[in-house]
Amino acid sequence: MVWAFARDSDNVVWKYFAHIDVEKGIPVRAMLVSAAFCALYGLLYFASSTAFNSIVTSATIYLNLTYVIPQTILLFRGRSLLPTRVLSLGPLGWFCNAFSLFAVSAVSILLCFPPIIPVEVSSMNYTSVVIFGLAAIVMILWFTTGKSFRGPDVDVEAIEALAAAGLVGRGRKFSGVEWRAPKED
Repeated sequence: MVWAFARDSDNVVWKYFAHIDVEKGIPVRAMLVSAAFCALYGLLYFASSTAFNSIVTSATIYLNLTYVIPQTILLFRGRSLLPTRVLSLGPLGWFCNAFSLFAVSAVSILLCFPPIIPVEVSSMNYTSVVIFGLAAIVMILWFTTGKSFRGPDVDVEAIEALAAAGLVGRGRKFSGVEWRAPKED
């Protein structure tokens, strides 16, 4: 992620971490920053297990939200907007989406409860604080820098050449099974 942020940023400091090592062919600087962050984050457990658990629980909730957002969109907008596909669950798909929305909502609420009773400052679950704090930071960044974000540079001609050579896209074999995307009109 560090490398992706560095690659897409116009900031000079971030560009330093976007460098790809010529000899190894990998973003060594970004990997070292990620490793250092993980090591420091692991040390947080020794300082405060409450803070560590709050961050881990918040990450779990946010990860679950990334799974349930597309399912919720399908649940409320319907599947008619999707292209035809090889596998269709029919009415069972609607049930799966509804169950996922319910399950993620219930688990997210339960993960915000304190782990023990009586609740004290040292045993409080600060997950909701972390979630709303991060949401506030994301909203601020969205409204302040969101309009200037360009996204990654994509070489469409190279992707089309790879697709024409059969290296990506239709007919590519994954784990010995040939996968074919639905034909486009």
